[in-house]
Amino acid sequence: MFDHVIWAVASKDYKLEKLQREISNWLHLPPCEDINQQAIEIWHFLENKSFLLLLDDLWQPVELADLGIRQLTQNETKKQKVVFTTRLEGVCGQMQAWRMMTVECLNEEKAWRFFQDKVGEQTLQAHAMIPQLAQVVAKQCDGLPLALVLIGSAMSTKKTPMEWRDAITLLKKSQPFEIQGIGDNILSKLKFSYDNLTDKILRECFLLCSLWPENHSISKTELIECWMGHGLVDEKEFDNINEAYDSGHALIGGLQAACLLEPGYNKDREVKMHDVVRDLALWIAALTYLDLSYTAIYDLPQEIGLLGNLRYLNISHTNISSLPVQLSNLRELRFLLLRDLECIFIPSGLLEMLVMLSVIDMTNTWFDHVIWAVASKDYKLEKLQRDISNWLHLPLCEDMNQQATEIWHFLENKSFLLLLDDLWQRVALADLGIPQLTQNETKKQKVVFTTQFEGVCGQMQAWRMMKVECLNEEEAWWLFQDKVGEQTLQAHAMIPQLAQVVVKECDGLPLALVLIGSAMSTKKTPREWRDAITLLKKSQPYGIQGIGDNILSKLKFSYDNLTDKILRECFLLCSLWPEDHSISKTELIECWMGHGLVDEKEFDNINEAYDSGHALIGGLQAACLLEPGYNKDREVKMHDVVRDLALWIASDCGKRPKRFIFISYVIASKDSQAAVEKMSLVGSEVGDTSSLPSNCFNLKTLMLQGSMSFMLIMKGFFQGIPALNYLNLSCTAIHELPQEIGLLRNLRYLNISYTQIRSLPLQLSNLVELRFLLLRDLENIEIPNGLLEKLVMLSVIDMTDTWCKNWFELSRLRGCLKGVGIVLESIEDLHRLAQLPNVLTWRLGLRKLVGFNEPLHLLSPLQLGSHNIRFSIHMLKIELCESLEVMSMECDGGGDKCSLSRLEEVELRSLPELKEIVWRGVCPAEMLPSLTMLTISGCHNLSSLSWVIRLPSLEDLSVYRCSSMEQIVDADNEISFDGEEVNDIGAASWAFPSLRRLSLRDLRRLRVFGESFAFPSLEIIYVINCPKLKALPFGKEIRNLKVIWGDRQWWKNLDMQDEDRAALQPYLKE
Repeated sequence: MFDHVIWAVASKDYKLEKLQREISNWLHLPPCEDINQQAIEIWHFLENKSFLLLLDDLWQPVELADLGIRQLTQNETKKQKVVFTTRLEGVCGQMQAWRMMTVECLNEEKAWRFFQDKVGEQTLQAHAMIPQLAQVVAKQCDGLPLALVLIGSAMSTKKTPMEWRDAITLLKKSQPFEIQGIGDNILSKLKFSYDNLTDKILRECFLLCSLWPENHSISKTELIECWMGHGLVDEKEFDNINEAYDSGHALIGGLQAACLLEPGYNKDREVKMHDVVRDLALWIAALTYLDLSYTAIYDLPQEIGLLGNLRYLNISHTNISSLPVQLSNLRELRFLLLRDLECIFIPSGLLEMLVMLSVIDMTNTWFDHVIWAVASKDYKLEKLQRDISNWLHLPLCEDMNQQATEIWHFLENKSFLLLLDDLWQRVALADLGIPQLTQNETKKQKVVFTTQFEGVCGQMQAWRMMKVECLNEEEAWWLFQDKVGEQTLQAHAMIPQLAQVVVKECDGLPLALVLIGSAMSTKKTPREWRDAITLLKKSQPYGIQGIGDNILSKLKFSYDNLTDKILRECFLLCSLWPEDHSISKTELIECWMGHGLVDEKEFDNINEAYDSGHALIGGLQAACLLEPGYNKDREVKMHDVVRDLALWIASDCGKRPKRFIFISYVIASKDSQAAVEKMSLVGSEVGDTSSLPSNCFNLKTLMLQGSMSFMLIMKGFFQGIPALNYLNLSCTAIHELPQEIGLLRNLRYLNISYTQIRSLPLQLSNLVELRFLLLRDLENIEIPNGLLEKLVMLSVIDMTDTWCKNWFELSRLRGCLKGVGIVLESIEDLHRLAQLPNVLTWRLGLRKLVGFNEPLHLLSPLQLGSHNIRFSIHMLKIELCESLEVMSMECDGGGDKCSLSRLEEVELRSLPELKEIVWRGVCPAEMLPSLTMLTISGCHNLSSLSWVIRLPSLEDLSVYRCSSMEQIVDADNEISFDGEEVNDIGAASWAFPSLRRLSLRDLRRLRVFGESFAFPSLEIIYVINCPKLKALPFGKEIRNLKVIWGDRQWWKNLDMQDEDRAALQPYLKE
């Protein structure tokens, strides 16, 4: 249709000669120095041709004749058109446009499809709540394509609901400012991409890019030199200027990955900013089944790591003697059968990684039981006994000798394999309860252990030793390629060659290959790779026992690659928990809050601060510096080598070894006390402070939680630690806080939860910097009158499961409490709490409610419906209310008034007269959109819980000791929510969309769960002491099931088809 299509960008401050030059370039015309001559050249060329000229982003009228565009012609042989875009309708009139088309933002459906594409299916399916939260984020973009691109790209790595809620909080907090040509809300939406740059230097680099003109193609060299001149790339930190330039190119790569820079006209040498992004910068400045059993195969190929969807692998009765390290990529693996193998070698770290992900069921005909326990450096006998007992489902005993006897009696006549990981010293197997090992045709008993020290093998009298070598060059390259990804390796012809240099720097260490490979997966230019090589070579090793001199220096790259300073500090604090300790995510986030790394005062309520903390955890997990804990949803842990790395870095790479000290069973010496800044005795056996260093004047952190023998803080101890700002005494045997605590005037965080303390000293009022006061599960606590009002900085006070008679002292606080945990014993007290304007209720317990015989209207404005409870409540526990018969969920207003949008945990306990939970004017999904955990126990008049199928986010449902409960979901009775009748609830596709764990215990009358459901997310089901339950609520088609816990007799009595029983049998655990 057209001989030539020409595109030129006018922009806000256009120049005539620039537009002429762009048009001439499209037409391959020689440039002229005189603009009139250039116009003539263009006119002569186009006069008798068909052409389409696209003028993008006009801010003022352009004289087409001055460009060389004369009278436009339209006939059968010659078609000449000019199309332009503008944000200002007046320009259309000035340009005498004969047709105008308003470019609308995308409608909701198109915007959602576009956003889904940028986020990616893998992220959207990572959790059942994410699609719902993603739609909220997409709506915040108001259909603006650029906002959808930028924010969608930023969210593509966020795989937990907490990170998405944190994103929503950030988006809603951005305040728009009016800029000509840009809608009020657009910049506030785009600002999320800037907020998502966690590195302060990268943010400053981004802002400097706006100093070039609109639509200007910026030389990368010129841009990097600008950053150098502003001190953002410090050339003095590098051996030569080339390394500084490589670092600058790495920063450019980071901005391009965030979609804040795009390729320029010369895409290899130039970058540019989208004009709206530039406005933003200026505004801110202002295969599933494989059975190889009974074959002659003797080796598994490395390519098995490509079978990412494999769920079942059987290599029983083969000649295979080792597993390849690439097996670690099989994240969907459910069953790994290793029956009747003469021996099997498992590479270092592979077993731990797979077990921690709960994706291996090591069934073996040789062994009735396979047991895995981690010893670690400072192992405790009782911890190993507890781990073994948990694997065997034995009851726990307080006495170690009795526990050993229980284990011995259980294992004596059984075949078993005990895997002891990471031994640092001899372990007496008899003390654990392990019987004398027997090997015969009917009984096989083996112990396999791993250790870093050959001497331990001799002490353990090992009859066979196998040295675990690092990966050879080929295996190392294969693993590294997998972690980096093919897309990155193919981004530039030089990258594979540079990647091999990086691999050699890792010296075949699997953990280094995983960490560094993950860090490099987004680096798509040679300069970024050369910068990585420079950083790896600059790390100076320091020897640590059990770790090769070079290992820490290689692993440090993963830490250096954390561009956000806060994230680095969060990482270092993780090392204060013991080796191989599974850390509660909540406890970790509260530690970061207490150290000021997550500032609760920047958020509207404490839930938003926790979301921010979960986003930080996600960042550390994405960098492979944290991994899932024993409870992968609620806990994280550090690989022991990564923890050694953190401690090494915290000690200034070995130069200040006393800066962080960890005291467990051997009390550290009292030398170099002035150097100590952080001291951890988590889970130690220390009884009081007499054996601790007493004059640590720079000590800021003291962690004693879990030290069950700790009872006493000696007089004068607090005088020697005046700089302390973080003190955790939770889960200790201490029964009193000394008055000297008033000397700790810098203290920000005090946790005395789960202790014997029953009163606070008045001297606590001196702690004018105190922000967090955690008093959980103390039975009761006495707070002196007038104390709380003097804690002027207090943000959070948590008295969950603690009765405080004078709780109303909270009303005298001067500031706003971002989170309160409290127990109340009357409806009148709940009404008083609901009316406190500066108190945001976070965790609420309603206990006893003496004399209250009416229905409990939870959404009433004088109960949970009040503004300062409805938007902030996270946990609700109602217990020991002997006269409560009806709970009413009734709402007339709709919308926010009918939603407890932040409520995630509900427990109804010991409500013997509770007969029903009534829903009027609101459905469960609307009222409880975020509820993830529901526990119901001791409610003896409840006969069913049909309403729970409507909870979109419910992950954990536990029902205990409800003597009248005959069915969980009553399919015979019709249910009505807000006038909508639901009859065929059993066939509903929306039932239990997120449920992962189902626990049914001591339900003597329970006959049936309900109809059969799809349970798309269910992983674990517990059925304990439910003798009349004869059918499972699902069949063999269930997709994600991992474990069925129940006794063999109950399983045998279930009514099910033989085909279903055979398919589900491998999941059964007794």
